[in-house]
Amino acid sequence: MSGKMSDKISDETKPHGGAGDEKILAPAAEGGARKYHHGALREALLERAVVILGEQGIEKLSLRGLARDLGVSHAAPARHFANKGELLSAIASEGYQRLTAATTKAAVGVESAVERLRAMGRASVRWAMDNRSFYSAIMNPDVNRYADPGLTASLQAYIATVAEAFAEAQHEGWQPRSRLQALQIFGFAATIGASVIFSDPLHRKLFGNLDDEKLIEEIIDLVIPVE
Repeated sequence: MSGKMSDKISDETKPHGGAGDEKILAPAAEGGARKYHHGALREALLERAVVILGEQGIEKLSLRGLARDLGVSHAAPARHFANKGELLSAIASEGYQRLTAATTKAAVGVESAVERLRAMGRASVRWAMDNRSFYSAIMNPDVNRYADPGLTASLQAYIATVAEAFAEAQHEGWQPRSRLQALQIFGFAATIGASVIFSDPLHRKLFGNLDDEKLIEEIIDLVIPVE
């Protein structure tokens, strides 16, 4: 990571201030974020930060800017996030939790282990498309560099969920001659790559017109073929 970006992340607002920091000082700017409910500043910061990431990118995200948008003192966000790195880590952690929930939900009621795995693969790509700001945070190398225990745990839970689905599919007889770990890594790599392409405007532009649902289905057929 460049020194410039590192400075931006590590040298953001440091913790200070007391309990009164979350007092609403002014209404949010017109067209900006809505004012948060007292006592829910952390959730409001995350919600607004995801919007900024999606609309303006990581360079425009700052704790001071979020405080201004939410109508609180500049010191208030530091009660929840010591710096920009902690904020990004929290966004990514929430993203992985939501991604895990989406993939798990897609498998509910599907009897075949292979079809469950295929359903989870489709769901992961669709989730990335529908939650581009969260996914950009998950994939951002700056976020991974400053990963805290919460983000690490959320990522581990996601990996464990999908890895178990691969193991169940192989136990059912799918790809019996292949090494399980190789299947898991290949599956992760393929769906992550597809998710990046489908969720990123530049990639979508370079690949031309994309028939999303049809392509997702065809990609899953290649990655997790029905034997």
